[in-house]
Amino acid sequence: MTLRLGEIVIDCTDHEAVVPFWLAAMGDYARHDVNDQYVAIAPVERAVGRPAILFQKVAEPKAVKNRVHLDLRGESMAAEVERLLGLG
Repeated sequence: MTLRLGEIVIDCTDHEAVVPFWLAAMGDYARHDVNDQYVAIAPVERAVGRPAILFQKVAEPKAVKNRVHLDLRGESMAAEVERLLGLG
């Protein structure tokens, strides 16, 4: 059996505090409201290496260091860093 990545799940306390940022950051991703607990963003066109990101609403705030991060790549990383900083 071979495992494959389904989606990346990130806990949050407020979808509206994080989902708009990640939609703007990822560009050609679209929002998919799953239910009150989950909101997903996924590439408009599926492609290898472009997983969906699922935001799971949790009651408790973050208490310690993040244990997951997204390692993003772009043609001009300096330009991307400036763009993302501009998004907040």
